[in-house]
Formats: sequence, C-alpha cells, structure tokens
Amino acid sequence: MRYIKFILDDLGYKEWSIKIIDSGGGLCVHKTHEIWLDRKHTGNCVWALHEIAHIKHPNHSALWGDHFTALCVKYIGA
Repeated sequence: MRYIKFILDDLGYKEWSIKIIDSGGGLCVHKTHEIWLDRKHTGNCVWALHEIAHIKHPNHSALWGDHFTALCVKYIGA
C-alpha cells in the first residue's frame, strides 16, 4: 500500500488516496480522488497501475494503454 501511495505522490497526484473495498475489482473515482482496490489486490502493483492510469485517461483507449505501459516500465520494469 505504501508503494502505491508513493507512486501517486511521485506522479503529482498527492490529493488522491487509496480506498480498500471488497468488490473483487478496482476503480478510479475522479469525483472523490480515490483509487478503489479490492482487498485481495492491494499487493498487486500492476492492478494499482491500471487504475492509476485511469486518472489521466478514463477509458481503455490507446492513450490509456500507452500511459499504463509507461507506468509499468517506470515502476516495475515490465
């Protein structure tokens, strides 16, 4: 969880927070500046990066995909 918050801060999203949920998924909530992650995914950096990429690109567009890939390369080297 600390690493996810570090990433948010590092990207300049200091006003964003992480909310742990029990829904089986994740969500980027622009209205409240929250990244919702299911409890079972809190240790999954790729899942968190998926939702963080939605801060800038709400839809699964090519731009979102490029941004998600860049985040993965920067933070996990994949």
